[in-house]
Amino acid sequence: MAVLEDELVAGLKRASHIGSNDASQSFPQSLRRSLTVLFRRDESKDRQEGRIVQHGYQILWPEGQAVVVGLEAFCRYGVRWLGLNRHLAGREERLMKLTCVDLQGRDDELTPMPGCRTRRVTLRRNGSVGRIHFIDGTASAVVFILGKDEPRVVDWIGLSELADGEVRWKDVAARPLEPSPSEVELARLS
Repeated sequence: MAVLEDELVAGLKRASHIGSNDASQSFPQSLRRSLTVLFRRDESKDRQEGRIVQHGYQILWPEGQAVVVGLEAFCRYGVRWLGLNRHLAGREERLMKLTCVDLQGRDDELTPMPGCRTRRVTLRRNGSVGRIHFIDGTASAVVFILGKDEPRVVDWIGLSELADGEVRWKDVAARPLEPSPSEVELARLS
């Protein structure tokens, strides 16, 4: 079963925000959401746009159904960010837990997620589209679309909670889960 967890995470407010009258006082406690998906390498989706090489993947729910999302290839930064080369390590697929934590702002403490490389990004909504931007403000090719991408996915990234034009800082991390579905099946058949 695909996993989408919502849990309130307390204590992420910076000490400088406590007791101040800034806008962050009204921001709700940070929200941590996790989504479990299977990344399967798919060379047929590899492509090159200008000088940018993108590596293709199928993104599946743990049960094997395709995740309805516009993502199917990642540039070297995306592959590195998700740790796909390292986590796949010669495998064709890997079950991954993706965690997204809403923040009050850019200067919040980095969310500790043991065993993960946490990245700070923003999600910017423009109409029904949410685009991920790197910490330096550079727009990525990663977009989520309300009404097109699966609700579980847009809820995981928090797009459905943003108003048009709103920007939200997030910490995002990916970690592998053991074992992958195909490894379980091979073990069962052995």
